[in-house]
Amino acid sequence: MNEYIFGANILENLTTGMYQDSKVTYREYIQNSCDQIDKAVRDGLLLQSEGYIHIWLDPDRRTISIEDNATGLAAAKFQKTLGNIADSDKKIGEDKGFRGIGRLCGLAYCGELVYSSTAKGETIVSTMRCKDMEMRELSAANGRGEK
Repeated sequence: MNEYIFGANILENLTTGMYQDSKVTYREYIQNSCDQIDKAVRDGLLLQSEGYIHIWLDPDRRTISIEDNATGLAAAKFQKTLGNIADSDKKIGEDKGFRGIGRLCGLAYCGELVYSSTAKGETIVSTMRCKDMEMRELSAANGRGEK
């Protein structure tokens, strides 16, 4: 397992500090899906008419799921891509998002974010779980000089 070190205020700055309206969370995730659909079309993986984004709300379980059929992330790149914060290969003016932090905005409004991906041609489903309280405790411990 990779070790991550977070500054004491990083999660607050990247979540509620930047995304004070919970509805923005939807925009960020849909925007990421749109960027990947555009990339899949450019790479010849999809026709423009084939791209989709599905959103499911389950009020009983208090979950929201967002799924697209775009590029996916190869298993070999999954951890590095999602584990790096504010490091994005998206291009300003070409892609809708570009800062590499929008995927964290949901932490301001939920207890756990789960990212799953399968790249075209792979059978591996890569998954990353980000638990809000654990990440905040890591940040606080680092701020106190603990590791």
